[in-house]
Amino acid sequence: MFYFQRSRQYPQQTTLLGMLRYQLLLQNNQFDATETIINKSNAETLIGKGSFDESAGQTFGAIQRIGSVFLLHHNQPVFPLPFVVIEEEDKTRKPISLQINKAPREIAAFWGNKQDGSLTDLVSYKAKTGLKTQFVGAVGEAIDAKKIFADMGGQVGIRKPQTYRDAAETDREGFFKMHYQQLKPEYAFGFYATLDTGATLADNLVFMGKERSLFRMEVSPAEAPQLRPLTMPAPMVGAEAIWLLSDACVEADIYTHCRVALTETVNFRNIRTKTATTTNYFAGPKPLAEHTDTHKPPSRPASRRELLQRGSLLFPKAGELAALETCLTSNEAFRTIGYNQYTILP
Repeated sequence: MFYFQRSRQYPQQTTLLGMLRYQLLLQNNQFDATETIINKSNAETLIGKGSFDESAGQTFGAIQRIGSVFLLHHNQPVFPLPFVVIEEEDKTRKPISLQINKAPREIAAFWGNKQDGSLTDLVSYKAKTGLKTQFVGAVGEAIDAKKIFADMGGQVGIRKPQTYRDAAETDREGFFKMHYQQLKPEYAFGFYATLDTGATLADNLVFMGKERSLFRMEVSPAEAPQLRPLTMPAPMVGAEAIWLLSDACVEADIYTHCRVALTETVNFRNIRTKTATTTNYFAGPKPLAEHTDTHKPPSRPASRRELLQRGSLLFPKAGELAALETCLTSNEAFRTIGYNQYTILP
């Protein structure tokens, strides 16, 4: 067994939701000395009956909804966007631009007018140099990912089953390599959350991610809920387009509404727990020698989902913008926790 893992640039939305649920319990004194929930009924009122399970109408107690996570640079949002690589030698880049030209009669006849008599061209795009995702700052400037994320190197090793979670694995060894990144100074993650009146959170230190990275959570009130905090000048991409500000859970037929889609996918799967039966999973899975039938790892969906990655550009076919938006807005369960957020570029 050989595998390669690379840390994500953003925390998963379910990670943020889980962190908020935990902090609400912690800051409202719902744990005993062993971090076991004292009163399950009170806990369910505060954080809901369980973690995100994709079901319609699921609620999370005092958490009404959360917005998509975004990067902050000096308290200004930063978002990813595909850029064209102009010169391979010096890696010069500029924002992607779409150009729609009237197709010559011969080509239009070849397509049987299925392409509404036009040709789509990505200005300055070359297959050899390709596209490069960069970030757009507060005044529309391009920011290279290397200025935001520090490369922490990798870890190489041989993995053997050590926990109940690995019990299904054979005893064979496996080579692995894990590559880490972390935010550079002056950058931070941010997101908006809408809580019930009376529910409060205070600044605190929090742990997130597989490696339990330490973050300082700073909480401040917002004048109004801003689940899509796009305050920067909108990038000009040459044609009407949907710009994903978060990852998006959609059906594959979304592409039937697109003239061009500049996108990649990211896998999604989350741990699922029930408030009434939750164990302290943060302590980690128990070694095989300590395993008992009453201590089992949290459940996970049998299969992973593939989401459209934040920063994607979806250019609708003529007259199909509304249908494209419906593909994104119809999944209310994912939208409630910050997925499927977008804006329309002119």
